[in-house]
Amino acid sequence: MKTLVKAMKPHRQKILTDSGEEVRLQQWANKIAAESLRSAGGDANGEQFNQARDMLMRDAVENPEKHGLKFMGERL
Repeated sequence: MKTLVKAMKPHRQKILTDSGEEVRLQQWANKIAAESLRSAGGDANGEQFNQARDMLMRDAVENPEKHGLKFMGERL
């Protein structure tokens, strides 16, 4: 018997936030990055937003406990 395992891109991973919300990693990162940039007086789109979001996603994959996240199913 052979088992096929399909890899999932990290941004598509479903997560559970500390508030009990189930979302995809990229949706969570979009929300946090936008809130952070707006509170700092910045623009919530463009290259700065993309860099902040990507950095958040990388950090969340490496340190989910730091952000109060749990990955649903298999982690990469």
